[in-house]
Amino acid sequence: MTYAAERPIIDPSDPQAAPVVPEGALRSRSHVQADRSRGDADAALAQAPVRIDATYDLARENHNPMEPHAAFAAWAGDRLTLWSKSQFVANEQAEVAAVFGIPAENVRVICPFIGGAFGTSLRTWPHVTLVAMAARQIGRPVKLALTRKQMFFATGHRPRTMQRVALGASGDGKLVSLMHNERVVAIPRSARSAALFDRQARPSSRNRVKAAQRFRM
Repeated sequence: MTYAAERPIIDPSDPQAAPVVPEGALRSRSHVQADRSRGDADAALAQAPVRIDATYDLARENHNPMEPHAAFAAWAGDRLTLWSKSQFVANEQAEVAAVFGIPAENVRVICPFIGGAFGTSLRTWPHVTLVAMAARQIGRPVKLALTRKQMFFATGHRPRTMQRVALGASGDGKLVSLMHNERVVAIPRSARSAALFDRQARPSSRNRVKAAQRFRM
């Protein structure tokens, strides 16, 4: 077996880095749109006597609380009990039930203490499914704790973002233009984040929000 060696693309500013807009954000009736605009924000910015136009490059951040992610799974027939470090136990219950094809009421998620999380425990990461699979396979309770190294790639993180924010205002301080262009490295919820920003931007008379583009690296 042979492989064709290629230069890796590791920087979103690389000319070969292709932007990817989530498909759901391109649907005309989607509640989250890839691009949102009202009025002529560019013209309003150009005519504004007071302007701020800046681009902010925010580095990737890994959520790494002192204690690692861990889960403990035990089956009793077709009922599963999970002791899991979760900030969103109802979501974890629904996701695990869907994975195993059982009713949600057959899954009980217990999390008396979350510990450090910073958002990394909002999702149901692969180790939760794996520990439940292992417990069902061997017919005994199973505990799994991630190593520190695994914490960097087996759970969530805040991705690198490049955001341009442009504000135009009149001499008396009234906003007349607002623009937010966002590029995000490898995160599927980028369009949603831009849409949320748009809802917060309504005081401006003319604004344009361009949803984040993901980059495949």
